[in-house]
Formats: sequence, C-alpha cells, structure tokens
Amino acid sequence: MKEFEIWSEGYVPLIAKDQAVKAKLIGKATGETFIEACENFRYPEDALNKWDQVVSFKGQSLPLHRNQDQTLKLIDGQPVAFMCRLFDNEADARRSCG
Repeated sequence: MKEFEIWSEGYVPLIAKDQAVKAKLIGKATGETFIEACENFRYPEDALNKWDQVVSFKGQSLPLHRNQDQTLKLIDGQPVAFMCRLFDNEADARRSCG
C-alpha cells in the first residue's frame, strides 16, 4: 500500500468570478492506486467552512461522484468529488485554477 495526498482542484464560480477557490489539500490516504486511496479516505476530524459550519464529519468518506451503474465517475481520468477533479499532487490540482 502507498500513501497518497488527495488534492481538489480550484474553480471559479460562474456568478461570482471574484470569489475563485484555490486548489486545496483534502488529506492523505493509502491504497494500491490513487483512486483506491480516494475511496479509502476518511476525514480525521470535522471539516469546517469559513463560517465554522461542519461540511464533513470525522470518519466520513469523500463524496465521490458515481455513474448510474455505481462505477466511479472519472473526468480526464481523475476521480471527482464536490464537482472538482481530485489529484495526487498540488501542481496538477493548481493547473486548472490556482
């Protein structure tokens, strides 16, 4: 098993373009592959938004997007959560939107 960092790409909202969200490190998980590590990931503590509201609870898995047949949805070969592609490194995650 290998430990992978899990990074979410940044994005620019369609309406509030001045409120772009930069890529961020979600955490680390282990797996034989990056995709398996994403499936194995569990939040080590509650994750809060900027208003201190819990958006993910300790022990919760990533909300990975699935196809209708429940296979993992991939965009450009990358798993997707929160409508953003996930990467195993910061440089690739920042490539689309800082």
